[in-house]
Amino acid sequence: MFKRFRRKKENEELSREIAKSRSVKICGEISDNTATQTIASLLFLQSEGSRAPITLDINSPGGSVTASLAILDTMSVITCPVHTHCSGMASGTALNILAQGEKGYRTAFDLVELNIVQLYSKEMNVQERDVEIQTKEIERLREILIENLRGNTILSKAAFDEDFEDARKFDAESAIVYGFIDEILPQSLDKVNH
Repeated sequence: MFKRFRRKKENEELSREIAKSRSVKICGEISDNTATQTIASLLFLQSEGSRAPITLDINSPGGSVTASLAILDTMSVITCPVHTHCSGMASGTALNILAQGEKGYRTAFDLVELNIVQLYSKEMNVQERDVEIQTKEIERLREILIENLRGNTILSKAAFDEDFEDARKFDAESAIVYGFIDEILPQSLDKVNH
């Protein structure tokens, strides 16, 4: 009984903190649980009735394609603007989420690492008997991710496809040139003031 009460109290405090900061964090590998928490937070902030922006702070190596697509779908249907920020890293599907933020409000710290990564079968739990079916599904999901990410770049289709096949890495400066983010934020106010 006490554990349930404590958990409820913690959830209420978390909801108040999310509502106050209008910030949602994606840290670590993106899983179904991460997506569920992120989506619930986005929908909660949407239900608060404010049109104020929501900041999605990302530090993730990516992860589940379907979980990430669920987050992307939610970002596209809520009416609050979603500003994205990367602190640390955004790889694979996390890079898709970062790039999907509202244009003009996609930021990163100057030391971030951004990576385009290939979609491999290990992400899909391929069993030998299902190889053909899973291969088709991997290709379908790969195309969805490529089209989503390509839509956020300024490169030609051919140039982007070549970089995607090479699993290219980006620093913050090259991510701006590429079109994944719009601004590099200073690490601290001390650096700005000196």
